[in-house]
Amino acid sequence: MKHFLITLTTLLLLSVGLTACDEEQAEVVEDKKQVIKPVGEKQDTGFKVTVTDGDGWRMWEAEQRIYGTEPFMWVDNDTVIFPGAPRGWKKTGRGSGLYQWKVSEGIKQYWEKQDTGHWYCLSDKSLTIFMFNKNFKAGANVWSSMLVGWPGKFKEVKFPEKFVQDVKYGGYRFSDLRCNYIQVPEALKNRYWHALRSGDGHLDFGRKRFGIPSPSWFGQASNRAWAFTKKARLHNPEKGIDLNLPIQSIWVDEACITWYEFKAAYFLYDCAAPHGADAGEWHLNYWKETNCLPAWWLWPGGKTEKLCIPSGSWVQQGASSTVIPMKTGLAIIEISSFANSGLYRIGQSGVKNIAIGHIDTTRQRHMATISPDGCRIAFKFMPNRMDTGSERVRIVDFCVNKKGN
Repeated sequence: MKHFLITLTTLLLLSVGLTACDEEQAEVVEDKKQVIKPVGEKQDTGFKVTVTDGDGWRMWEAEQRIYGTEPFMWVDNDTVIFPGAPRGWKKTGRGSGLYQWKVSEGIKQYWEKQDTGHWYCLSDKSLTIFMFNKNFKAGANVWSSMLVGWPGKFKEVKFPEKFVQDVKYGGYRFSDLRCNYIQVPEALKNRYWHALRSGDGHLDFGRKRFGIPSPSWFGQASNRAWAFTKKARLHNPEKGIDLNLPIQSIWVDEACITWYEFKAAYFLYDCAAPHGADAGEWHLNYWKETNCLPAWWLWPGGKTEKLCIPSGSWVQQGASSTVIPMKTGLAIIEISSFANSGLYRIGQSGVKNIAIGHIDTTRQRHMATISPDGCRIAFKFMPNRMDTGSERVRIVDFCVNKKGN
């Protein structure tokens, strides 16, 4: 059966990606000399950048406390945008909003936010800012409008109240891969599914089971047996694609489907497995025993490639980890104990720890994102989770040679 996704053209968004900012990075290498580079523009924002060279990587760290819970949005391989504010902004009332970090130049304020809630999204080289108005008639916790474009050239689109109500009651669903609200087709209302980027269709993971929120959450043996019979299906009516994929639904969490520009493909895996909750506990044990958590690359035309995410200190009950494919291997961000939390690189030379400390992944994949070329990862960091004043923003480049050139 072919399912069509209806996109709101008048009030929908164009953006993919997100950005977070609110962390610090801690000591990573003891014997490397650090070079301090002051910010060239908008020095009054208080940001300075420290550059550290490691074994096959280079790291930039913003030496200023930064607040924010939204994601990092890569504009190009050298430029990332993130929401935040420097220390002391509450006293001055200035400095909160979007910041642009151009690695070759430094950090400057990009857009100062208004007196309202915000949420940001980047897609197709266009920025979307969702605006929250507490006086909006539809009630609390809803977006009243959005700004689309770029600072200085924004176009405001206001949401009709009926549309907002439809969103609240499930008539529309937000797609972070499109930065769009899409109308939920009748045929998909009782199924697990995920919209892909515009023009790529959607993935169908099977009919919903009562009380089971995700196709990867099957803790009971009977549910697992049922789930193992279900495979993902790629539907793209625009291109005449309707394919059963060699991907078992039980191994994919819809919230983890991410597009990687350097691969021109989607990355699918179960990001709930490390938590050890519900079916995640079974996945966690399987991961430890086999040293392999299944993952897949999926290209828009339906081609797939299976790979294994190896086990490590990030695989334990109650832990939380995020896997980020890179041009040079895999990056894994672990949040568990103070001893093991941090950033790991898995490459041909094995597993290497790049930073020990707390990395914020509250919004899963959006809190640590990679540049379009698959080389640079931006994230928030603090060496001591108990010391919130230690928060920084870091960028690590994994495509440098061993001399850091």
